[in-house]
Amino acid sequence: SILDTRQYRSAPPCAAPGSARNVRLDGCADAATPSATIMGSAQERWLDNRLADERRPWTLIGQQVFFAPLHLDSAGRSTFSDQWDGYAANRDRLLRGMARTNVSGPVVLSGDVHSFWVNDLDGSVGRPVAGEIVTSALAAASPPPGRFGDALTNNAHIRYSDVERAGYVLIDVARTRLVANLRAITDRRRVDSQVETIATFAMDHGSRRLERA
Repeated sequence: SILDTRQYRSAPPCAAPGSARNVRLDGCADAATPSATIMGSAQERWLDNRLADERRPWTLIGQQVFFAPLHLDSAGRSTFSDQWDGYAANRDRLLRGMARTNVSGPVVLSGDVHSFWVNDLDGSVGRPVAGEIVTSALAAASPPPGRFGDALTNNAHIRYSDVERAGYVLIDVARTRLVANLRAITDRRRVDSQVETIATFAMDHGSRRLERA
């Protein structure tokens, strides 16, 4: 399933009208508004119906922005508005849909933050629901130093993060195993730059966790 999380979303939480969408939120209660949606109600229903009828061995959901919580501070109060953190209730609804027993091998594929991430996605009771793979970019600059704070310390569900290298993710999907190779170019200034695999994660069929391979 390929989503559009840009055109149909509710107004950004805790942001003045006309301001840039991606602002840092600090204790923003509006980010948890139950009626807020990053997908729009029609697209939410469409995806929920697809998940309810899912029978395939893998469930891949491609979409634009960081899905997992990304706390920027140790208290878990600071996040970014442009990501699913700004629409937490919509994320909870989607996680419930992916947690259905008929949904197999769920993986969310994300981008937008110009860096590599691999995240665990857990449900409200802490059970594993899915994995998330976030790809870096080839033609965009890396994020400024310190943009995400001490992400690995503040977010126990983040399995891997590289915010400096540019590249892409190559995913091989077989019936019994999904393997994701995080591929980085060694020098983004050179058209003939070498490419190297900096990390590999895999999920076996029937699992809901991406494991370092």
